[in-house]
Amino acid sequence: MKQTIDLATFQELGDGYYKDYSNKYYFESMADGGEFRVVYNDLRTYTALDHQFFRGDDGKLYIQTEQLINPPENYGPRFYRQVPDIDVSTYQELNANSDYKKDKNCIYWEYGTTDGTFIKLVKADLETFQVIEFGLGKDKKHVFFHGEIVEGLNPKSVKTYKDYENFEAKRRKHK
Repeated sequence: MKQTIDLATFQELGDGYYKDYSNKYYFESMADGGEFRVVYNDLRTYTALDHQFFRGDDGKLYIQTEQLINPPENYGPRFYRQVPDIDVSTYQELNANSDYKKDKNCIYWEYGTTDGTFIKLVKADLETFQVIEFGLGKDKKHVFFHGEIVEGLNPKSVKTYKDYENFEAKRRKHK
């Protein structure tokens, strides 16, 4: 590592993380001794709100995720990624097999990749939104696929994923 560490401000953060006045570092233990590297220069501190969300000392909401290096064997150091300002106390899954979630204010689509995707569905109706299947959801006005509105598809005509597939096949045929 070609980085000068300031020993006067150097401290252990836990879980293999350390920091000094200008960087955060990660130590990965290996049979040959390990690797010590700068992971990022994010010097915020984070407080766990529950098993998923953290509040940064900047007041913003974050999730903890990992850098993808060489899946499925190797993931890099964990890091924090900012997410929309969710009401953590009311946040819940809408369906165990779905990436759609909600809190008291909004519907979200959370795709669990290592760097994560977190979309706030500002046009989704909280009261009528329902999960169909396979990333498909609807409310009284829109059909959503992976968090995006499917233009031209009537929510009343969609009961299964097959209905969505048929719509997409017709649309592709007419392009």
